[in-house]
Amino acid sequence: MGYKRFYRTFGVKIKLFLLGAMLLLPYGTLWAATVTAQDVYDAAFSYIVNETGYPADQIILEFRSPFPAIEVPDDKKLELSISGEIGLDTIGRLPLQAEIFVDEGLYKTFYPIFEFDRYTPAVVAMRWIKRGEEFTPSNVSLLTVRASSLPTQALDDLRILQGRIAKVSLPKGRVISYNQIEIPPLVEKKQIVNIIAQNATFKAQTRGVALMDGKDGEMIKVKNIDSGRIVYGRVYDENTVIVETP
Repeated sequence: MGYKRFYRTFGVKIKLFLLGAMLLLPYGTLWAATVTAQDVYDAAFSYIVNETGYPADQIILEFRSPFPAIEVPDDKKLELSISGEIGLDTIGRLPLQAEIFVDEGLYKTFYPIFEFDRYTPAVVAMRWIKRGEEFTPSNVSLLTVRASSLPTQALDDLRILQGRIAKVSLPKGRVISYNQIEIPPLVEKKQIVNIIAQNATFKAQTRGVALMDGKDGEMIKVKNIDSGRIVYGRVYDENTVIVETP
């Protein structure tokens, strides 16, 4: 049977000490002649909290396979120590090293394997969001999800969405990533705009039609209404496109 913990409240302890058959645990004292799976689990959990700094209520830890109890000598000073490599980006399979010391001498080394995950905030679509729709408090929210479910570049701050629109359609429940949002265009396709043609010695203005969407500073095609000529210009503001002439 595996063990799973979603929330524990105890002080950080990397090592659990046993005096004789008395096992000193973070949550109390247990008389036992074995090191149990729960003992190993608690020591590993405390080690992870200490190494990562994650709050205990954000950590999800499970054994990947059943773990048998280990018999230990009676009336001896025993110590259970956990070590291993874990970083802030660790998710999934987590092998650790466990050592049991008897009277300060190594008694047994074994290698428990855990499945590690954590809860983390993420921006989630609360309903179907159409492509080009502006993000508002009614269609997105900051929720707690498993880190293992996050896409690349997942958003964790609602402020990033201010003034942004959906680059693609997003179904309800989707964690939103940075590559799925964009700044809305200043000029929209088929919009009537002012075309300013200019160079170092010349400047003229006429009316035109934008033939494509354009963000601030982007080059877009515009059509001169009077001449019908199509040229490329740079979006200057929401009503103006500047065309540099020779």
